[in-house]
Amino acid sequence: TDGLKLCVCNPIRGDMAMLPPLAGTDKPGDYACALYTAHDLGTPRPLSAFFRLLIVYNRRAFTALRSYSSDTGRWSTEAKRSWGPKIACPRELGQSIVVDGVVYWYLRLSAFAVRVDTPEPTQVLMPPTGPGISNLPRGRQSLGVDPDGKLIFIDAGLYKGFPNAAVGSAVSYQLAVATRSVFCPGSGDDDCSGEWKRIVRTIKLEQLKVLYAVPPFGERINLRWFCEKSGTLLFTLGEGTSSPGAFGLNIATEHIEKVADGIDCDSWRNFVGYEMDGAAYLASISPR
Repeated sequence: TDGLKLCVCNPIRGDMAMLPPLAGTDKPGDYACALYTAHDLGTPRPLSAFFRLLIVYNRRAFTALRSYSSDTGRWSTEAKRSWGPKIACPRELGQSIVVDGVVYWYLRLSAFAVRVDTPEPTQVLMPPTGPGISNLPRGRQSLGVDPDGKLIFIDAGLYKGFPNAAVGSAVSYQLAVATRSVFCPGSGDDDCSGEWKRIVRTIKLEQLKVLYAVPPFGERINLRWFCEKSGTLLFTLGEGTSSPGAFGLNIATEHIEKVADGIDCDSWRNFVGYEMDGAAYLASISPR
């Protein structure tokens, strides 16, 4: 009640930083946050303790941005969202994706983008909605990064298979994950004009069937987290599927691995992916 107090820690190396509290008139309400680390720099420095934390929250008339930099040890001044309506509920923005110094959050038909590799956070103008960007409910769409390092939208859908005799007249629906609408920020390159480019690539996960004639699909799958460095999409399947549990799908190799079993995974309320840099970890504990 007396302010927002945040701690940033590295559970592998044991580094911990207590941030100055935001209290009084600086205190935000509900907020979303994103972390920009030395891994995200143009020339990654895995062993560096550098980080920048961005928080997004609402004031009465606008959505506000503020970042903390470990190199300066202070919070930036409060900035306003430059354009677009006030975000209804920042804490529901979910996971952020960091690409080339810009943090993206998934919004319906687009993304909310903030440049965070500068001392003061600034909103990045996104191009108008382009072809191939679907309006799926939360849980069936996620942001990600393709193997070339570009931002992508990931959609979860169904395609109809053959009737399954084991369940009478029901039709077997198979899960398909599609990556769509690669966004190329304007950089002067011939193939990146600052527009949405519709690149559709479907990954059919044929071992994961939904055994319903009219599948309540929106309640059975939840895209939970995308791991930016490894390109792994974490998702859960619930009751009514042939293999309920939690899964990791590598977008580049299309390899899928079941990481937890059971329908209880579908009811998890909080799900956060954490990527361990094995080389950095071993280097940090090796004898000096």
